[in-house]
Amino acid sequence: MMTDRWINVALGIIVALGLVGVAIYERPRAAAERAELLGEDVLTVDGERSEGSQGTQRSRAAGSGDPIGDGPFGVTASAPLAADVGVDVLERGGNAVDAAVAMSYTLGVVEPFGSGIGGGGVMLVHEPGDDPVSYDYREVAPASGGLPTSNIGVPGFVAGMAHVHERHGTLDMPSLIDPAIAYAGEGFEVDPYLAERLESAAHRLPINRLPRLFPRGGAIQAGEVLTQPEYAEALVRIAED
Repeated sequence: MMTDRWINVALGIIVALGLVGVAIYERPRAAAERAELLGEDVLTVDGERSEGSQGTQRSRAAGSGDPIGDGPFGVTASAPLAADVGVDVLERGGNAVDAAVAMSYTLGVVEPFGSGIGGGGVMLVHEPGDDPVSYDYREVAPASGGLPTSNIGVPGFVAGMAHVHERHGTLDMPSLIDPAIAYAGEGFEVDPYLAERLESAAHRLPINRLPRLFPRGGAIQAGEVLTQPEYAEALVRIAED
């Protein structure tokens, strides 16, 4: 006759196996639900469904099957609109740095929570036959050495893009900024991810000073068109400089 101890052990094993089974069963369904929310496909590799490692993080690779140079090309970006811009640049004969610059400016428009002309970044460029080169254009403190009371650094994005493009780019800079100008001025449809990020950040932002991102006192909703004419004007000035 089994003791209470062994009965508890057996029940524990049964419960654990049941939880594992539920997790295996629920995983593909959860992936499909998240993909449906974001309007993306769930890829199947060797019979397993796969998606991004973070539930609400968007990732899309876009490319062309036509060769450019000695082989095919492709780009990836956290926003599909930016990936499409990168592909277009490559199809126009631009190189990887041209595509990266155009996508970076576009991301500043379609993902205002993560990048833009008011920030900075880093870029690693590795040309065939050369050593990789790292470019750091992150925000910096003022030359005076003192920290501003606003805790806002001097942006490095625009200068960084110009420097990297001067060293490696082939297409003219205004043509690389044009897609971002178009999305800022003409607008684009807000997706659930952008709406969610704005909603979650509303408590720490001066939403009364951001009427385009927070119309009617709340975050712009998925499916609405976001236009940023002031941003478009700033990008035009940068392109013309």
